[in-house]
Amino acid sequence: MLFNSYLFIFVFLPVTLALIVAGRYLYGARGGLACIVSGSLVFYGYWNPIFLVLLLGSILVNHQIGLRIMKTPGKHPKTWLLVGIFLNMGVLGYFKYWNFFLVSLAQVLPFDPNIHPLVLPLGISFYTFQQIAFLVDVYHKKIKRSSFLEYMAFVSFFPQLIAGPIIRYNTVHGQFISPEWLRWNNESFATGLSLFSLGLFKKTVLADQLAVFVGPVFDAGARGDVVSAMAAWTATLAYTFQLYFDFSGYADMALGLGAMMGIRLPDNFNSPYRAHNFINFWQRWHISLSHFFRDYLYIPLGGSRCSFPRHLNNLMITMLLCGLWHGAGWQFVFWGGMHGLFLMLDHLRESRFPKLRLPRPLGVLVTFLVIALLWTAFRAVNMGTALYLYKTMFCLSEFLKSVQLSFPTFDIANFITAGSGSAPYWLILSALIVWGLPNTAAWCRLYTENKGAFPVVQGRTKAIVAGMLFFVSLKVLAGTGSSEFLYFNF
Repeated sequence: MLFNSYLFIFVFLPVTLALIVAGRYLYGARGGLACIVSGSLVFYGYWNPIFLVLLLGSILVNHQIGLRIMKTPGKHPKTWLLVGIFLNMGVLGYFKYWNFFLVSLAQVLPFDPNIHPLVLPLGISFYTFQQIAFLVDVYHKKIKRSSFLEYMAFVSFFPQLIAGPIIRYNTVHGQFISPEWLRWNNESFATGLSLFSLGLFKKTVLADQLAVFVGPVFDAGARGDVVSAMAAWTATLAYTFQLYFDFSGYADMALGLGAMMGIRLPDNFNSPYRAHNFINFWQRWHISLSHFFRDYLYIPLGGSRCSFPRHLNNLMITMLLCGLWHGAGWQFVFWGGMHGLFLMLDHLRESRFPKLRLPRPLGVLVTFLVIALLWTAFRAVNMGTALYLYKTMFCLSEFLKSVQLSFPTFDIANFITAGSGSAPYWLILSALIVWGLPNTAAWCRLYTENKGAFPVVQGRTKAIVAGMLFFVSLKVLAGTGSSEFLYFNF
């Protein structure tokens, strides 16, 4: 079931919200949690019921291991922690990396890998990391109690189950048991509805329309067909904006759904394409994943509290594993390694040459272009396709042949349907939105001095704009149909 589908918007969501409100009213916090869990299991089981068994088994096993860590004295809690991490990574590794491992091994050793296609369970990368974080936090005494119902709600909470954000247990535990959660809050619902509308607009009107310029070029590159330099650059920039609007749109919708139910989830984006270097980019992009790798890998490796060469080594290891987390392929290893390299260069410059820096606007432009080029490898089906497109993009003679010195004639009908001639206008529109408009947090004023409270989406103007975006999104959705979010693949 997709957030951007009529079934979800007009059937599942209103029914689930009504049940949660009724459950809280009749049976208190536990009634509301039971309805959240029930709705979340229906939501996840709709995709493929067999994977619901895997999710429930993972929840049961991890909760029991967490209880063993809490209750076991002496050095044995560390044993349980290692068992939990091994089991979680074992399941994730089997579904996500087993075939990749066999194929890579077969390229070195002479044997038939005998590959059997494995279907990747939706959200397994996210709920696996979320539960590993839970076990580590229990081990470090940051979590001292957890009922099974609260834990089920924490892991299976449907707004963030499939593609994040990766939340910490203590982030929602206090909200699940707070008196405020038992009361209906008009302000949080209004904020949630506005967030959901903004996210739906990003997905249906922006990301899905940009996808028209991406798929054909990357598919042609995978087949080895001739691709012009202009087409390769257009597809790269279109994908750069598509991925941003697709993933940030999902994050906005997740935040909005949580707010409708009175649960505040952490923000996952802070205008990452406005970053002036790679350090700044990873402080803004996929914030919950960055925090996970920082807290549970980078810092345990030594972080920056060690010799400078080791600090750089820790950065590279972290980013290589971050790349591999996104997908089983050498193109993801390359993507993570290049991000690691540019992070190392930024830290080296800040440490050794602190006054050597680009003017901020130029830094934003250079960072964006490098990130866009790295997204090419991220989108490619394999490293060979990525190299082919890079070769095409940087062949000056081919670029001069394919470049068009004037924009095509603007056709509103062609623009609305994302026709091939409208690519420049969609890229310009995307750029204006990314760099010219306030981001979601600023628009809805999510961050206030009164932390934890839901601010009102103030003003009739914002309410009217959100309603218009929602209406436009539904109209586009009616004509194009719903499509999966890109991060469902990871």
